[in-house]
Amino acid sequence: MNLLRTPAASLAVMGMALVVAGLRPAAAGASAAVPHVAPLMAVSMHMVAAHRPARRPTTWPALNRAIRRIPSYHHGAARWVVSGRYGHWGTADWYHDTLYISPTVPPSFLYDVVAHEWSHELSVLDYRGDVAAATRAMNRFFGGRGLTGAERAADCMARLQGAGWTHYTSCTSHRWRRGAARLLRGRQL
Repeated sequence: MNLLRTPAASLAVMGMALVVAGLRPAAAGASAAVPHVAPLMAVSMHMVAAHRPARRPTTWPALNRAIRRIPSYHHGAARWVVSGRYGHWGTADWYHDTLYISPTVPPSFLYDVVAHEWSHELSVLDYRGDVAAATRAMNRFFGGRGLTGAERAADCMARLQGAGWTHYTSCTSHRWRRGAARLLRGRQL
């Protein structure tokens, strides 16, 4: 069975999980303030997938603008889908290079969610698409089990790319920021 051609819903039935980010804002004042960090503008070493680039990634103009703002974005490396079917603001399907963004994301959080989901894609590209190796490495470096390390990594990567809000961590750890910068440069942890 070619898992790369299997629909995402079937993968979940077979026990292969999609990377799901339940991005929702915390209660007012619940997140610690994070000092401003200039967006990372490093040259990335990521391999770009063989997707055929589209002129506009989606039919949602605000989403297209948010995608264009991402400093590390590689046009055509992932497919962007506007869908609320997963019940979260953003979801990354690492197995199919597909990023889902819900149409219910408030405009003030759109760039933050987009940068987070794109960061999931980059973190797996660093491990040549080996999701298990990537999640193991991120859990070792950022701490946690399951997808905790991957969520922390994506938040820190998003923060370094100018996201103002992240759900899992505000990434105040200098060590975590160094790890996130390494992933953004296309390097493994």
